[in-house]
Amino acid sequence: MTGIGKTTLVEKVYSDPSVVEEFETRLFVHIGPRYNRSEEIMWLVLYQLGITSDRFLKRDYVKQLSETLSDKKYLIVLEDVWAGLHAWHDLEYGGFPVNGKGSRVIIISQIDRYVVSSVVVLPLLKDNESWKLLRQTAFSGSEDKCSHELEKIGKTIAKNCKGLPAAIIQVGVNLRGKSFQEWKTLSEKEDPLVITKDDDTPLSEALYFSYMMLSQRLKLCFLYMGVFPKNYVISRSKLIKLWVCESFVPDLSRLFSTPEEIAGGNIDQLIHQSVVLKEKSTALNLYNAKKCRLHFTFRSLCVNEAKSEKFFHILKKYSDCKPHNIRSHKRLCAHNNVVLAFAQVQEWMESVLDVRSLLCLGPNQQYPIVLPLHFRLLKVLDALAIRFYEFPHQILGLLHLTYLSITCDRELPSSISRLWNLEVLIFRRHHKIKLSINGPVYLPIDIWNMHRLTQLYCKGFDLPAPPLDDSHLENLKTLSGVSVHSCTREVLSRIPKLTRLAVHIESAHGATENFSFFDHISTLHEGLESFKCVVVNPNLSSQVVPCFQSFPKYVRKMILSGCRFKWKNMGAIAAFEGLQVLKLRWYAVSGPVWKTNAKQFPSLMFLLLEDLDIEHWESDGERFPYLGHVIFSHCYKLKSIPDQLKHVKRIEVDDCSRSLEKQMCEW
Repeated sequence: MTGIGKTTLVEKVYSDPSVVEEFETRLFVHIGPRYNRSEEIMWLVLYQLGITSDRFLKRDYVKQLSETLSDKKYLIVLEDVWAGLHAWHDLEYGGFPVNGKGSRVIIISQIDRYVVSSVVVLPLLKDNESWKLLRQTAFSGSEDKCSHELEKIGKTIAKNCKGLPAAIIQVGVNLRGKSFQEWKTLSEKEDPLVITKDDDTPLSEALYFSYMMLSQRLKLCFLYMGVFPKNYVISRSKLIKLWVCESFVPDLSRLFSTPEEIAGGNIDQLIHQSVVLKEKSTALNLYNAKKCRLHFTFRSLCVNEAKSEKFFHILKKYSDCKPHNIRSHKRLCAHNNVVLAFAQVQEWMESVLDVRSLLCLGPNQQYPIVLPLHFRLLKVLDALAIRFYEFPHQILGLLHLTYLSITCDRELPSSISRLWNLEVLIFRRHHKIKLSINGPVYLPIDIWNMHRLTQLYCKGFDLPAPPLDDSHLENLKTLSGVSVHSCTREVLSRIPKLTRLAVHIESAHGATENFSFFDHISTLHEGLESFKCVVVNPNLSSQVVPCFQSFPKYVRKMILSGCRFKWKNMGAIAAFEGLQVLKLRWYAVSGPVWKTNAKQFPSLMFLLLEDLDIEHWESDGERFPYLGHVIFSHCYKLKSIPDQLKHVKRIEVDDCSRSLEKQMCEW
């Protein structure tokens, strides 16, 4: 990330006396975005070596570099590199000579996609380190001393800088010679700095430059991330759904990529460009983010740039909702949902007609509020944090909706099918509303007429049996929150493109679970990629039939929780050739010993064992060929694991037995 101190660190190493003495030739070359081809970078290096010519071809640069550096131990620093992978590949394998003298090339870049022998990713500063840097900067060259009262406020300001050295230094400079009250006022602000494109501070200029280096497509996606509140951890799946429904990504599915795949790639590119922070990695790829967030500096840039471009407007205070503030904005984002309930605010809202997105991203509301829903052109409505006693009938008039997320105490109306453009439907009850104990609660049968639906999340509700006609949910790819009553052959046969299925089962006392629906899934959906089965509040006295016919055989990802299978039943899952991710949580499997062999889990890359009563995991034969990441969490009885796991690149142990910790230490 810009401003994290990359150049400062390298300059200290470069100028260290021991380094100066060690390397015969040292060069510190500023590259910049203007020079993005390998021959241009080589030309700059040769220029600093005192060799200039405008007539060299690429092969001439390579030859000249080799002749000049092959007999020297050199250290070359390439600062601010924006060149692509192809250019660096040329430099690494055909540019700088490998002379066996211990020469080194250091690249300083915001782009983290370079394939080099060693990568150093600088972390953000800790709170105590942030305060130390702020104090040094604010009181540098001053006779003033930092009082105890000022130190307490200063630590709050430093913490609000979120560990970015350049931001801390800028704030420290701004605080020099300021009064106690001015320090206190700054500590109470949401952000210690405001970042705009018109600001001439080095930090603002660097941040804005990083933004301008994004492609137009990525700029839209990046700006949109500013709709989320400060410190909001954004899930990959939610961001992808919103971007697709906002039409930020093209549909190239007929060629090579679906909109969801393109949107996921955009997230990864923004992280590679160091404008978005990765909060949590995906199970399969540590480089891809499952959750991400914006640093406050980039979020400030997003909010101010979006305001000037009329891209979105944030509603947090009463004054934010006044007509002159909301007029001409097509996206309204409520970070304080209560302000939308004021009668005056609703009257002001009625004067705004062309709003396309309404995002209610404030804290969850325990009591219902009236939401302005007169926006006839609305495409995206995220009201999951708002509680409705009954489904608002005004929503049924929003015929352009492609994304609807709502919390409602009652059922969906049958007229929901009027929203024929809807692609994503997320429907849940308030957490205090108990689900029916008299049997399943079904969505209206008209749901089968919503042919554009691609994702349906409806925890506590089930799909009804399809009508007698030929109705299909032909575009539905994700079905989540349903029970076994939705996993019949009759229902599943009408969802031909289903790739992700999440089933929730309410465990009744003394009930017998036979999981026979597994067979329906395996025979009807060979293309299923992700399968999740959660027994909610598993009753340990219930009976589980261990003999089920089959599991879904083609899944790449499987998550089980509360199922209480026996370890011997895992042999069916272990034989799946395509299974890459397996997560076993909360009595998903019970029993003291798990035995595996070399033929099992041929493609497994990620394994999680969490809250299980397992005591020993035994395995014979060779190591698991692709297993690269294993997590043991809250397995208090687990004493031993196979020696084959010694070769696993990453193993995490969280709150398990001392015996397991001892075994890990011995490795």
